[in-house]
Amino acid sequence: MSFESDIFRKKRVVFERLVPFGFQKSQGGYEFRETILDGAFEVRVHVVADGEVSTHVIDTDLNEEYLAIHVAQAMGNFVGQVREAYLAVLERVAAACFEALPFLNPQTNRLAHYLQATYGDMYDYPFEKYPE
Repeated sequence: MSFESDIFRKKRVVFERLVPFGFQKSQGGYEFRETILDGAFEVRVHVVADGEVSTHVIDTDLNEEYLAIHVAQAMGNFVGQVREAYLAVLERVAAACFEALPFLNPQTNRLAHYLQATYGDMYDYPFEKYPE
């Protein structure tokens, strides 16, 4: 599992929050761009209508995707700085534009929402060994 999917795991996009945060509406969904490391790189976050998120880091000098952040063996100081700045942007986007979901499965989330709305019962995690 990638660190991007870890950030957006168990979260659902709140479309009303995207534009106020800085996303631009496009034909294919919503696009957010932010430069990092004094403009050397640009983080691009794309959210489509079904809530699917894709992200890229672009080297602004070469106008190409910077793939070293996804290579586990790339451990240098520079790659680490790019990764850290990239993750900081993604975490801000997730915190501002997404809401946490209690479960991984969409059907389970719908059922939990229905039970809460209908009966006022909140979900709980009764098994300590399996908290999720």
